[in-house]
Amino acid sequence: MGAQKRGVNVFVARLPAAAIATTERSASIKERTQPLEEAEQKQETIGEPRQKHRRQAQQKHELQPQPAATGNMINGAQAVKPQAANRNPLNHVAEANDNTIQSLRNENDQLKQCIAEQRAKMQEMNAKLNQLINAQQQKQQQQVTLTPPPPLSPPQSQPRPSTPTENNTNSAMEVQVPVTTEANSEEPETIDVARTSEPAPKKRALEYARERRVNARLDSLEERQDRLEQTMKANYETLSQVIKAITDRLDATNARLDTLVTPVHGMQSTIQGMQTKLDALIHALTASGLIPQQAFTQPQ
Repeated sequence: MGAQKRGVNVFVARLPAAAIATTERSASIKERTQPLEEAEQKQETIGEPRQKHRRQAQQKHELQPQPAATGNMINGAQAVKPQAANRNPLNHVAEANDNTIQSLRNENDQLKQCIAEQRAKMQEMNAKLNQLINAQQQKQQQQVTLTPPPPLSPPQSQPRPSTPTENNTNSAMEVQVPVTTEANSEEPETIDVARTSEPAPKKRALEYARERRVNARLDSLEERQDRLEQTMKANYETLSQVIKAITDRLDATNARLDTLVTPVHGMQSTIQGMQTKLDALIHALTASGLIPQQAFTQPQ
């Protein structure tokens, strides 16, 4: 007896849930059969009473109370909502929109990566250019420091003042040499030996050797300067060619980036327009009552 009473109590406690499930089922059946009733009303005017009776019998059979299945019917009623939401045709549009947005985002990420790579390449090129410019400046400074001094004037021989010893020697060298002539053999003639003496050849040879060394040094410096000028010209030409090639490449990359960025902006604007149109369409459908608001809510 006690077990029977507990079973009765459990059955009485489960009655409200079963009643709620039956009411929900009857409401869903009525919603499904409403278009059929409208069609039957049209068919009655045309003249098809047999189909009407069959449909009425089918409706009565469906409206008959069925045994309560405790919590299973409630779960079934709750499972109807996601199915209705999935049957909504706008979900396909939303999924397609999400897919397009995701693809555009992926393309945008790829473009950002490409831009970052191009910027890294540009930075490397700028660093190389700076190195070349610094090397060129150093070469110019070296050339300025290696400019030869003005040519030296050949040493001029200046008369050296005579010392008292030389005067004594010169005076000592002045000797009276008797010269006999046919006209007057008795009168002696004096000859200056110092005037007849020539400059020392050793001193002149040293001066000539010094001049030759200086001239050879100047010639070597001039040849070195010519070589440096030629190398600087060649380096300047190559540097100008490299700079021109780099600038052309940078212009090409900038143009390519512009061509890649403009379609992205256009696609973003089209996506925004599609989103606004979809929002307006959803608002209009919900306002008109053709589609309930619950159809657009995602199941949790």
